[in-house]
Amino acid sequence: MREQDQDDPGHQDTEPTKALAKKGKEEATAAGADLLKEYLPRTVQTNAGALSVVLGLISLAWTAYHIRKFSKYLEDLALELDCNDPTALAQLLEQHGDEEWCAENLDRGFRKMMEATDPIAKRCILLMVADYTKRKSLPDRAYRQIGSLMSESDEPMLRMILRIAEASSHHERAGIFTFVKYRQHRIAPGDPFRLGVVGPSVHPEVQLQIGEFDDLGEISESSALFEVFDVLVRTSFASTWFGDDSRVHPNLGPIGLVREHVGMLEPHQIKLMQRLKTYMDPVLRDRPPKPH
Repeated sequence: MREQDQDDPGHQDTEPTKALAKKGKEEATAAGADLLKEYLPRTVQTNAGALSVVLGLISLAWTAYHIRKFSKYLEDLALELDCNDPTALAQLLEQHGDEEWCAENLDRGFRKMMEATDPIAKRCILLMVADYTKRKSLPDRAYRQIGSLMSESDEPMLRMILRIAEASSHHERAGIFTFVKYRQHRIAPGDPFRLGVVGPSVHPEVQLQIGEFDDLGEISESSALFEVFDVLVRTSFASTWFGDDSRVHPNLGPIGLVREHVGMLEPHQIKLMQRLKTYMDPVLRDRPPKPH
């Protein structure tokens, strides 16, 4: 390899540039610590050292706006961790703020919160961060998948995903499809599409009968369902339905007519759906749907 020319302007600029970048990051981190101390809620007050690792992950592009958002994020997280003891998060940061599981959890969770635009999705992400914090768990693949799904979803999408998660929980594998119900043995133009889930039971002794499936009710727009499955497939919560597997083939008999096979949930995806459900259910269960 040819040695660098010491008179080469490009080479001469390398080390000073690195030094300036390092200095800039150090100054940004120090400024971030000062801003964080200024905006940090009293219930989460802690020393900057407890957040040093998280601050070390802060982008140079962070502004007072980001710091205020991060402070609000910590305040909300403190409430999720222990409503009866608002100092719980401050104590946790003092003890574990420099540990990888804590710093990664706070940092990755905040980034996903900033990416999400829907308040329901943001709350679900917060519940996930609180759960991993309580278990002192390092963010894993499921964490990244759930965070990515939430950041791309809004409340109507999450409600449909919750319906699918609940219906698929007692299946070994699950096929998701749309169908139209017969009325007097026929289908009329304009009859609404409905969402169905079919598949073998998690109990091998239970045999699927003709016309046996989960009817999840009407869907206002079939395009919305395909938007949901586009996100589910991209985040590996679901698979495209290929072939004609008899174990998940919806044989509706006299009940109705299958319109489209939308997607498939494999066993590992059904388990992941149940993880997802634990963060959606507390947020959506008692909340009335938005009016159309």
